[in-house]
Amino acid sequence: MQLLRLHDNDNVAVALLPLVPGVVADGVEVRDEIPAMHKVAVRPIAKGDTVTRYRRPIGVATADIAAAAHVHNHNCGMTHSRQEAEAGSRLIQTGFVAYAETVAECGARIFGEILEVASGRETSSEELDYGNNEFTPWQLGAVY
Repeated sequence: MQLLRLHDNDNVAVALLPLVPGVVADGVEVRDEIPAMHKVAVRPIAKGDTVTRYRRPIGVATADIAAAAHVHNHNCGMTHSRQEAEAGSRLIQTGFVAYAETVAECGARIFGEILEVASGRETSSEELDYGNNEFTPWQLGAVY
């Protein structure tokens, strides 16, 4: 397995190892160089369409994305609406600040998310019943 795609409705998959153009990874012939842990489109995604990974929206295509192309911040961003994506709104694309919002608004949004989860709202992993088997591309805990 070279690509991680958890749901048939996902339009991107995660490359589990570096991929080069022409390689066929899990039935997808790769178009671009794709670093490990980056996303690849498993079907065409039109500008303004939602990019979906793990059955959850993770962004909006800021340009047309061909099937088997690298999906990253050069063609995917976060906006509040399809209209903003079509208008080419200013996107802040660093870490958690990925919306057309101020840093203060981002902080308030993240704080709200933390409070909701701390108050008992299920996380995406819990909703999808991943439990302790959640996929993480990094080592958790002490490294010996």
